[in-house]
Amino acid sequence: MCFNKKQIEYPRIYPIMQKPSLEPSEAQLVKAKNWFGMFIHFGPNSFNNLEWSNGRLPLSSYAPTDVDTDQWAKVAYDAGMHYVILITKHHDGFCLWDTDTTDYCVNNTPNKTDVVEKMAKSCQKYGLKLGLYYSLWDSTKSAIESTINTSSIWRDICRNFLAENMEKYLNFGLTAVGIKRARNGNLTDFIVMSRHCNPTVKWESI
Repeated sequence: MCFNKKQIEYPRIYPIMQKPSLEPSEAQLVKAKNWFGMFIHFGPNSFNNLEWSNGRLPLSSYAPTDVDTDQWAKVAYDAGMHYVILITKHHDGFCLWDTDTTDYCVNNTPNKTDVVEKMAKSCQKYGLKLGLYYSLWDSTKSAIESTINTSSIWRDICRNFLAENMEKYLNFGLTAVGIKRARNGNLTDFIVMSRHCNPTVKWESI
């Protein structure tokens, strides 16, 4: 017995794809020009021989004798790099800058250096573009608490985190902010906020 396969008509929701441009856009030209850079992940994990942690490493374990960001920037400059991306807060929740929005930050460690500010100044000194990476996920909070779709309080905390970074470091040549989204996270509010602070700063969802 043979059956005729029913043909289903799908509505055309989107227009036919346009032909790709034969000329690169301004943004593509900028990325092509700045093709080489340094990605820096520095924090408690660095002193505990770990790549990943859960936000429970003791703050006392973060104890650099010095934070020589000029040396980091000079290495990037000497290598011919164009930019530096610094992780300001990763999934462990540790903040590398002077903030009162959490206790899990440099303020409560043996070395209270504001690494983000110091790195920003070093990048400016060596003529490097600066990008800041920020993770919305925070292991010091519960899974529900740190899911920005379900917690308005957490959204406000994240806005404060980002506002501090955006407003404080723009004067040091901040050119990009990268956000690692939380599970099912909506980043619209944060994009609007970043563009309000400075529309010239590039936004990346990572």
